[in-house]
Amino acid sequence: MLQTCPGVAEAAVVPVPNPVLGEEVGAFLVAHEGVSLDEAQVVDHCRTHLADYKVPVRIAVVPALPRNAMGRVTKGALRFDGATSGPSEARPGPARTLGQSRT
Repeated sequence: MLQTCPGVAEAAVVPVPNPVLGEEVGAFLVAHEGVSLDEAQVVDHCRTHLADYKVPVRIAVVPALPRNAMGRVTKGALRFDGATSGPSEARPGPARTLGQSRT
């Protein structure tokens, strides 16, 4: 749905921790070349097409999404820092080895 928003070339949706709800929606967006994205316009577009709980509460515009060797987006590398609202930078997620549990 985010990729249908004007100016959005790519999008990745990740969880954002919320102390009351558990998790909310966050989005990392890549803009088309030469286009600047306005967070308010993206949120308005989402509000018209999505249920309230699916609308991103945090949005970050990044130059490119991290990808693995197969070309798939590595969402584990996308994180929002802190608990404040608004965009923040992506940072690497925790490293794990195969067979290691997530807890």
